[in-house]
Amino acid sequence: MRKLLTGITKVSFGLVLVTSVTVWAHDGESHEKMTHKAGDHKGATNDAFVDSYLKMSESLASDKKLSEFDLIDFQTKAKAAKLPKEAMASVQKLISAKDIKKQRKAFKKVSAAAVTYAESKKLKVFKANCPMAKADWLQSKAEVRNPYYGASMLSCGSSKEL
Repeated sequence: MRKLLTGITKVSFGLVLVTSVTVWAHDGESHEKMTHKAGDHKGATNDAFVDSYLKMSESLASDKKLSEFDLIDFQTKAKAAKLPKEAMASVQKLISAKDIKKQRKAFKKVSAAAVTYAESKKLKVFKANCPMAKADWLQSKAEVRNPYYGASMLSCGSSKEL
């Protein structure tokens, strides 16, 4: 391994991992192709904050506890999105939740902030609602994948494009 810059480490097995701290890069890649900042990723919505949110929503819908990495990534992107103080407090509560049940509960307030953010940015996403959970969330597709109940009630709810 060879250090290219602070935060960038080069390895020879072809894996590129981008985080806010360390980047693993493929041999032969130019420095320009490897340099990324936290929040540069553009996915389904072309918005790093909402894309990170969507990844967490999908994890919860798949009955997967949110990983520490995903939570830290989301927090970084929430800060970069300049969410209001109360929304950032909800993000912090989500990060503090240690089991999936508590994560799902905290995700409701984070989702409310994400919906408001997506509406203000006029992003092309779907707003879903679960009457049982009494909560909304964002999705990249119309098909309902409920993050509040996972497999037990995966399709509970309705969605509409923002």
